[in-house]
Amino acid sequence: MALVRESISIESPAERVWHAVHEDVRNFTKWTTNVERVQMVTKPPPGEGAVYRYTLETPVGRQILELEHTEWDKPKRCAGEYVRGPVTGTWSYTYTQRGGRTKVAYESDFRLTGMLRLMTSAFVPHYAAGVRANLGNLKRYLEGG
Repeated sequence: MALVRESISIESPAERVWHAVHEDVRNFTKWTTNVERVQMVTKPPPGEGAVYRYTLETPVGRQILELEHTEWDKPKRCAGEYVRGPVTGTWSYTYTQRGGRTKVAYESDFRLTGMLRLMTSAFVPHYAAGVRANLGNLKRYLEGG
């Protein structure tokens, strides 16, 4: 398994950060660089048991990834599993608010599948850099408007 951990502090309440990351799928592409589309596969509302399908542009081409939410403790922690696509494992977002500032901590413990598993050592730094960039984009998106 490969582990990626990234965090950032955002000048915004945890509720607002949570909403942007876990509920406002219409605007998800405004702060992510590699996500073309997000859609909820299960029936609303979002929460524990919900499955989302992400269409991603990756260095090896377009990939479809489905995630299931296994924890939904709004606005403190959201976690889940990769259930379909080129990745297996777990992911989580943890939110810690102090005043009007929220620390967002992302973690993914994953394994690439199929032929991609041979690229794991090259993929991990690329993935970590992408997560770091998207968290920076999220910060600018929320602090700028």
